Amino acid sequence: MPQTAPQVAEESTTDRKTFRLEAFSDAVLAIAMTLPLTELLLDPIPDGGPLTEAYRETIPIYFSYVSSFVVIGVYWAHSHFSGKIYRKTDHGFNLLTLVFLVSVSVTAVPNTPFFLHIDDPDNVQLASSVYSWTLAGPSIAWLVRWLYGVRAGLLDPTLTSAYVRRATLKHAAAAVAFVAAALITQAGFWRVGMGLDALLIASYLLPPMKPLYQPGQAPEDDIQEADER
Repeated sequence: MPQTAPQVAEESTTDRKTFRLEAFSDAVLAIAMTLPLTELLLDPIPDGGPLTEAYRETIPIYFSYVSSFVVIGVYWAHSHFSGKIYRKTDHGFNLLTLVFLVSVSVTAVPNTPFFLHIDDPDNVQLASSVYSWTLAGPSIAWLVRWLYGVRAGLLDPTLTSAYVRRATLKHAAAAVAFVAAALITQAGFWRVGMGLDALLIASYLLPPMKPLYQPGQAPEDDIQEADER
């Protein structure tokens, strides 16, 4: 009697739950937030030299570190919310997450030259332009990743279409605003552009939009994750 060939899945998939990607993202952003601490070192001073001057010279570095910590921290806070609305990930989403993580991590690099040259009229324009364009990167990467997640069906399917549309508009508006700030800065109005960047970053201190679910599909409690349902 002929043996039946084993059944083979029609289509392989790279879909996974979100917890491993969230843990990886947390680790990357945590390292990115702490690495700038290595710059907070006083330069050696001669014996009997004024310590006050050494501390004064590090003030821009302190401002740079606080700025870097806040920028990366607010993106971590919003990324940490992802488990609430994403049910799963796939290969493409993972790659876009890597793009997002590198774009956030690299923001720690150009902010130091900006704070060091903020009183230097010959260099502040270039320093602010590079920093502003770097700040635009994470918002663009976040938007692209979100659009991919929506298109690939990675979101919690019980979310309402109205919530998805509102979130899409919010992410798109943020990306456009960051690009506008970079263009304003590059055009020579660096105080205006960087001020707009600061306001946009401050807006991320507000909590993410509360998810809206289809009737009867709301989670049993406030901390239930999308991939648990």
